[in-house]
Amino acid sequence: MDGVRVRGWAAGDGERIPDAFGIAAAYFVDGVVAGSVTVTIPRFRVPEVDIDAVAEKIVHAAREVTALLTVSASA
Repeated sequence: MDGVRVRGWAAGDGERIPDAFGIAAAYFVDGVVAGSVTVTIPRFRVPEVDIDAVAEKIVHAAREVTALLTVSASA
């Protein structure tokens, strides 16, 4: 769990869907986890995908969603 907090994303390899691999990053609303931005691909494609690059994009998208949904203290 600490590794997920440090890098900002988690991966699931066939945990819920045997033939699927997923990457997710949480988004927050006012400091509370409200959901996640997730990409799921077939497990057989994992060797041909740059997982770190996909994860970077997902983390960026999750941060953007957080910014859009969080109410500013000055509002």
